[in-house]
Amino acid sequence: QKAMHNELIEQLASGLTQLLEGERTAIMLKHLQGWPLSQISKHMGRSPDAVAGLLKRGQEKLRSHMQTDAE
Repeated sequence: QKAMHNELIEQLASGLTQLLEGERTAIMLKHLQGWPLSQISKHMGRSPDAVAGLLKRGQEKLRSHMQTDAE
């Protein structure tokens, strides 16, 4: 189980490197730091809608990357 967990972490780290900088920053702030969308928006100097788009695209790319690695 620990080996599977480590592999999952490696896949996630690899996937994060494949994202555009804005997507990576938004995802890390939202999911690793727990920031609300409004705070991310202010920090990045983008509208909440723009940040939501970065999050959506980044999450889709990560999901796709992780599914590809799992196959």
